[in-house]
Amino acid sequence: MGEFNAWNWLWNRKDPSNSAFTRWEHGIQSVANGLRRLYLDLKLSDGKSIYEKYCDGPGCAHGLKNLESFLNELGADANNLEFPCKK
Repeated sequence: MGEFNAWNWLWNRKDPSNSAFTRWEHGIQSVANGLRRLYLDLKLSDGKSIYEKYCDGPGCAHGLKNLESFLNELGADANNLEFPCKK
């Protein structure tokens, strides 16, 4: 993907191969803002509703199971992904 883009976040839709961030802080802020704007601000705060918006194709069932498994490993609740933030 691009430098400092550990999330594979395609912020540069015109040229996805050039989705690099200038530093880790820029990547973290950009991805966090995108998650807030694209999912949490739309009141999508559980893994299932977020994943249904993110992926609506036939191969999405495995992805949701993987997301839930990953969140469980982290000790997160896949049914409540809303985090407080400063606005």
